Amino acid sequence: MIEKFGKKIEVSIHKDILSDGDAEEIIALIKNENIDTILSKLSFNVIREYLSLAIKSDHIFLFTCKIEKKVIGHALFAEKPQYLVSEFSNLKFKILFDLFKKIKFFQLINILISVLKLDLFLLKNDYKSLIKDSLNLNLLAINKEYRSKGIGK
Repeated sequence: MIEKFGKKIEVSIHKDILSDGDAEEIIALIKNENIDTILSKLSFNVIREYLSLAIKSDHIFLFTCKIEKKVIGHALFAEKPQYLVSEFSNLKFKILFDLFKKIKFFQLINILISVLKLDLFLLKNDYKSLIKDSLNLNLLAINKEYRSKGIGK
């Protein structure tokens, strides 16, 4: 536990179980604070399934920070970027269908660029191997009410 501005910040890693309340608060953060991500464009149920797969994975780690039992931030790490595809492969058709149904073509194009590795095309080989073998921070959000107040230092 960390103490900032007279309040205790509880940082937790979620493994195996994510309460419905925590899931709802994380999804609200994703939808409100990560608005440009593909994940934020998905339905509540698909995001909930995504989070459930993440916490059951041995290669993906979901952290939250809470103040007074309210989730004010989250972070999702993957041991390597490849796990962001392999661990969620069961969801790929649900994600594509969800985006197609909502007519989110820009996000579909982003997925295609990533799958075809076009986003790495112009990088030097040294950078490609560094990316391939590095811990990957995939999602991070802090509730806007708590930003610029020293949380994260």
